Amino acid sequence: MKEGMTMVWQPRKGVSIKEVKSGLFLFHFFHKIDFNNILEGRPWFFDNHVLILGRIKVRETSREVPLFHVPFWV
Repeated sequence: MKEGMTMVWQPRKGVSIKEVKSGLFLFHFFHKIDFNNILEGRPWFFDNHVLILGRIKVRETSREVPLFHVPFWV
């Protein structure tokens, strides 16, 4: 998954992907432009699963990010 999404997204300054727990990943983009491009390009899928992306705020842990909504065009 880490290599696949990095190849698809092709961030200019790179991305660090860590598995926080089973099925929950932390993506750290090294440039704000890369981060914004990924969020604007939603929805993203990997292995027939929807990636639900959210932004972590200062002093917030990955488990506190509400991951309930994915924007779709119908």
